[in-house]
Amino acid sequence: MSTRILILSILGNIMAYSLACAQQPNVEDIGTEFEQSRQLLDQLTESYGRLDRRLLETLDHLSQQLIENERFGEAHEVLNQAIQNIRINDGLYAQAQYPYLIRKIENLANVRDWKKANNSMRHLAWLLNRNENIINQDLIQTILQLTDIHLWGVAEDHVRLQAYHLRSAVRLNEVALRLATNAWGRNDRRLPPIMYKQVLQIYLQSLAVDVGGHTSLTLRTYSDSGVARSRTDVIIEQYYSGLRLLHEMRRLYREQDPLDIEAVALTDMYIADWQVLFSKAEDAAVAYRRSVDELLLAGIDQNSINLFFQNPVMLPVFDFPGSWSEANMGVVAVPESDSSAEQETRLSFKQWSINFPFVGAPVKLGLAHVQASDPGDYAMFSFNLSGLEEVAHWYQGRYKKSISAAQDLVWLDRAFSNPIDPLALEDKIKSMRFRPKLVNGEAQSVSATLLYQFASAP
Repeated sequence: MSTRILILSILGNIMAYSLACAQQPNVEDIGTEFEQSRQLLDQLTESYGRLDRRLLETLDHLSQQLIENERFGEAHEVLNQAIQNIRINDGLYAQAQYPYLIRKIENLANVRDWKKANNSMRHLAWLLNRNENIINQDLIQTILQLTDIHLWGVAEDHVRLQAYHLRSAVRLNEVALRLATNAWGRNDRRLPPIMYKQVLQIYLQSLAVDVGGHTSLTLRTYSDSGVARSRTDVIIEQYYSGLRLLHEMRRLYREQDPLDIEAVALTDMYIADWQVLFSKAEDAAVAYRRSVDELLLAGIDQNSINLFFQNPVMLPVFDFPGSWSEANMGVVAVPESDSSAEQETRLSFKQWSINFPFVGAPVKLGLAHVQASDPGDYAMFSFNLSGLEEVAHWYQGRYKKSISAAQDLVWLDRAFSNPIDPLALEDKIKSMRFRPKLVNGEAQSVSATLLYQFASAP
């Protein structure tokens, strides 16, 4: 199979959903919908006044229409009216305004007005931390939404504010987890997704610390005098913080009545992934083996387990499945007659942003992720993965040892609109981690191709 055909095949899989969703409604239909919403709003305003609570539903619907059609300025005015309406009718600190404040912040971020967005985020964070709030699902969801917007800021706000956004995301997630635990109890099944969200945020911080630069130094600074801890010390602390949360998730599933062995097994898989990310080969092997044994104990046959682990997976994985059926969504069987299956492992990666190019997107916010677009700049490689064997390489002038990392890189194709440093790109590829292919719980060596797509300029 030629390289060009291979690229087209991978791109086709990546963009199939986007292209399927690219059908836009008729412009005349959009105009009619806006006109109808505006007419209804005018009628309600004339009948009840601009700040009557009966206008809220129409304001809510109209603001969503405007944002979806990228009429952000008009949406901003409508959202301000809705927020003012709630404050007049329900009080200055009413929780009913929180969804509108979230939408207003997202609207500001859509036009990349991060200065105003940050001011609004600080105000909302203050509101969310008030002791007078009623703790419920909506409050916790709002906190988590604000967490995601801070991660969005890591990607698109000024690079010197990355540490601020990373720290804010972790603090808010800690608040959400604490409130949820107090409200629902320490064994509630709604807690693990919140815990795993925090695990991912800790890993993003560890990446930023390891890369170096202004963000790394700010995250490591612990006094006003500018004294900073070493990268090694901070990364070790982050490793144990994430591991503690993952083991807390495992404990929660083990204490369910009845015991949820599937969820325990999947948590052990993510514990193994965490060990891979921090190059703990023996601990990773033990956790993967334990995960497979627990899946067998749950009544899942070995062939199905091997099928699930038939291909390496780029780490970290941003979704946490709570069941085996959920984890298997998207897994495609390889026909036994396909003798070339070993050579056909295809992976794809798209940089989250130019500001933070080390991982894929942990959050899907803004309009860019739903718009079909040209694949842009890319590079394609073939490489080998040697299970959980240790691999040594240079990264940003430092000699590092990793496991489940790419070796024997070969360039297959490339398309750049601007010059790049090929050696620096190879270093980035070699710094990636993969969940290894497993057969009967044992890590295997494989060959793979990787389509590496570059983030677009903001």
